Amino acid sequence: AQHDRSVHSARVGFDFEILDIEDQRFLLAKLSDENVTPLLDNMHSPDLAKLFHRMSPRMVKKMTSLIKRQEALSHIDLLMQYPEHTAGSLMHLEFIKLTPKLTARQALALAQAITRPTQKTHLLYSFFIVDDNGKVLGGLTLQDLVSAPEDEKLSEMMTSVEGIKIKPETDQEEAAKLFSKYHLNAAPVVDDEGKLIGILTLDDILKVFPKLRLTP
Repeated sequence: AQHDRSVHSARVGFDFEILDIEDQRFLLAKLSDENVTPLLDNMHSPDLAKLFHRMSPRMVKKMTSLIKRQEALSHIDLLMQYPEHTAGSLMHLEFIKLTPKLTARQALALAQAITRPTQKTHLLYSFFIVDDNGKVLGGLTLQDLVSAPEDEKLSEMMTSVEGIKIKPETDQEEAAKLFSKYHLNAAPVVDDEGKLIGILTLDDILKVFPKLRLTP
């Protein structure tokens, strides 16, 4: 019986993230605590925040008590401070910060060294370069790093992100228009001082606007 329960839990976990939020809420309310915990622990913080925005405070309190990862709890707490329909509530707080003095080879080695097995793959295709104060200076892609001469510095190869920086309070629809207009895979989310606080990805936008079309 124990084996059957664990198999069932794994199967539910595999399908859980593709369900819409209402179905996720229904399932979480029906499952036992021991089956809920692995589901929540396998979800990424922005997805959890989006789900918790649709729950009652009492239900949110119960769900957070079942999450074992302390880092995830702190991320969810921060994301929940932004209203549901803002870019801030969707952004990823786990990302790789690169500095302009790094070479392409050093940047690739750093990305490989600190990437976690649970990291979303699409977060590894776009990178943002920051100064010593955390302000965004530019961006580049994994393809840029791979194709560049090993000793070329990021400051020499990064592209401007001035037109695509997003504030956390920006409406998700406005962010989607930006992704559509500039064919973005990712965009930096910055505070009032221009410091990088999160990353918004095309995957996140498509979850909210599945019919989004890229402007020709």
